[in-house]
Amino acid sequence: MSLSHPEPAIVPPPWTLTGRAYVMIYKWTGRYIAERVTLPPALGGRFRPSLGAMMLVDYDSSPVGPYREVLFIPGQFRINQKKHWSVTQILVDSAASRESGRANWAIPKEDGAFAWSPLSDGDDGDAIQVSYGGQAFLDVRFKVGRFRFPVNNWWYPVSIAQPADDSFYITSIHASGTASLAEISHIESHAAAGFPDVTRANPFGVVHLSRFTVTLPAPKAVSAG
Repeated sequence: MSLSHPEPAIVPPPWTLTGRAYVMIYKWTGRYIAERVTLPPALGGRFRPSLGAMMLVDYDSSPVGPYREVLFIPGQFRINQKKHWSVTQILVDSAASRESGRANWAIPKEDGAFAWSPLSDGDDGDAIQVSYGGQAFLDVRFKVGRFRFPVNNWWYPVSIAQPADDSFYITSIHASGTASLAEISHIESHAAAGFPDVTRANPFGVVHLSRFTVTLPAPKAVSAG
């Protein structure tokens, strides 16, 4: 006899989360995105070459408790004559985050597993492995620089647009924290869960957020024009 587990309750916005993260910044071409990234149909033809990212995040507090995630942002997309970033792939290790993320902001969260530990050689940094469907798809080690600086996006508004039925959910995000430059000392990856193999592209830069706070308000629904 199998026991079914009830779906976790949806926790409505706004959310305030704290944690740490690594941000690998890229600038992909339209050809790279078309050939290697799985986009939802609603974003087809809307891509505009711009800075994108793969982020590994370790939240120590959120409205649904601690959890980890890896997410992929190809770049910006034009929605109603405005450009927004979009999270097209994301894995989390929390069912509560998965269900609330989908319901609140139309973020397409799926289940993943994470191993996150300090570097064993004494350098400042972390070794992170991510699995999907029981198979490892990302193994990366980061070394962190010593110089730290504050970050805050009040001066540069950031918004994400997520396809939601016949509309888009537009969410304005505010984040602040302490950052430092980092470097990748080792990386292995392959395409999985719609993520591309990021070893086929060199990052524009890598940033470590040793401590940050991010706020996700309720989204605004706009027509898919």
